[in-house]
Amino acid sequence: MDISRPENVIRLGLIGGECTGKSTMASALAVELSGLVAREVLREFVTEHGRVPGPKEQRAVMLQQIAREDSLACSPCTRAVIGD
Repeated sequence: MDISRPENVIRLGLIGGECTGKSTMASALAVELSGLVAREVLREFVTEHGRVPGPKEQRAVMLQQIAREDSLACSPCTRAVIGD
C-alpha cells in the first residue's frame, strides 16, 4: 500500500448512529470545502452480504476504505475528503 498522501488535502471523518444525517452533512461539507465524499465501504459490505464482516474480513474492509479515500485525495483540485 502506498502511504504517500497529499498534505494539502483536509480529511474529515463523520461518525454517529444510523439515520443521524451523516451523509447529508458529508454532501454539504463537500460542496462547501470543494471536496469529495468517500462513501463507507462497510455499509456497502453489509448491503451486499447482509451481515457485518467477520474478524478475518475486517482488515480488507478497512484497507478498501483507506484506498478509496487516498484515491479521492489525489483527484485534481480536491481540497477535502469527507469520510461518510
